[in-house]
Amino acid sequence: MTEANRPLPYDFLAEKAIIGSIIKKNETFDRANQIIKPVDFYDSRTQRIYKSIVTMFEKDIKVDEVSLLSQLRNENILEEVGGEEFIAEITLSSFYTPNIDTYAKTVKEKSLLRNLIEASADIMEDSYRQSDDIGTILEKAESKIFDISQDRLNDGLVRVSDTLDETIQKINELSLNDGNITGVPTGLSLVDMKLSGLQQSQLILLAARPAMGKTALGLTIAWNAAKAGKSVGFFSLEMSSLQLNYRLISMVSLIELDQVMNGRIKDHEWQLLFDSVKEIASKDLYVDETPAISLSEMRSKLKRLKAEKGLDLVVIDYLQLMTAEGYKENRQNEIASISRGLKSLSKELNCPILSLAQLSREADKRADHRPILSDLRESGAIEQDADVVMLLYREDYYNEEDNPNIAKIIVAKHRNGSTGTLDLFFNKPCTTFRDLSLKEENGKEKSTK
Repeated sequence: MTEANRPLPYDFLAEKAIIGSIIKKNETFDRANQIIKPVDFYDSRTQRIYKSIVTMFEKDIKVDEVSLLSQLRNENILEEVGGEEFIAEITLSSFYTPNIDTYAKTVKEKSLLRNLIEASADIMEDSYRQSDDIGTILEKAESKIFDISQDRLNDGLVRVSDTLDETIQKINELSLNDGNITGVPTGLSLVDMKLSGLQQSQLILLAARPAMGKTALGLTIAWNAAKAGKSVGFFSLEMSSLQLNYRLISMVSLIELDQVMNGRIKDHEWQLLFDSVKEIASKDLYVDETPAISLSEMRSKLKRLKAEKGLDLVVIDYLQLMTAEGYKENRQNEIASISRGLKSLSKELNCPILSLAQLSREADKRADHRPILSDLRESGAIEQDADVVMLLYREDYYNEEDNPNIAKIIVAKHRNGSTGTLDLFFNKPCTTFRDLSLKEENGKEKSTK
């Protein structure tokens, strides 16, 4: 038997049993509807009948044999789905209403298998056709499989009492922490105190106008987390890995970035540079420089990294440079889709995602240039999806005499805590941030003038 002639997986008896159970006992609908959708039915008749039943429940119409026949007549599909004879056949079939969960899970499993077969056929066709490059084919394949895995069976609502033991255990672990941070450390004490570190499953937004230092701050946090033993993935959509390496070496060695990029290393600085490179190489910091990366491609790469090396923090530089499929003409909807996707991804990976973002020009028009939440470019959905929103600005960018070398982080949104403004020291020649109390490194102070 050839592949084309092989029957697709389905269970016609289970499909009929679901409809029969609902007709006999309407209360079973809610249990089935948590597991399946009309599209999960294989037989076109049972699929359309179940869709009509969903419509009836949405209109608060009690479902029995008579009312269902009436609904199918009103939709002009009664004869198409087998007429009164088929409805009678369903109601007279052998089924046991308490088994509705089993029937629904069976139908769902068969649906997932059919989707896998269809996705596999598409992947084979793309592979044989060879019209796309291998990277695109792999991305499409991973995206198809991931979409199917997201549609797998779920447990629905869980009784709170079933989760309390885990909660008490977590509280006990926190109590043993003696007030220390509970998330991924940023290495910036004021930020860590305010947020208790970057928390699992959170989307943290760091937004600023261009040239404020958001990439420098994002890279500083990524490096500090890696230095603390965390596995960090850094997506640089704007800079190459070479440029990031220059910055990392400057940050760690405190040799000015201009010197590193131009090769003007003084004799006594070479050893410092080599030591810094050795330290950087020893950490679990992973960089991806794919421009305009899609959310699906990022998801695939991160899931692979998590499986192979572990993953504690993701940093994205920056959100508005990402792309999403199907939004070629509406950038605002595209950004909203990316934002929702990143929040969902943070939960799926169970690790914090720190995404940098661009602010609009509105802040520049104000007398004090102080950014606010509404300055987030292109979509208010970014603000809604983020658990934490931090806005970065420096007064000395607009006037060199105003608080030179001091950067302000405005915690404008904090879902699980307080907001406020934090001051940091910005070492501009080395493009790195640190606590105000740590201006001196390696026994000398680096000038920022």
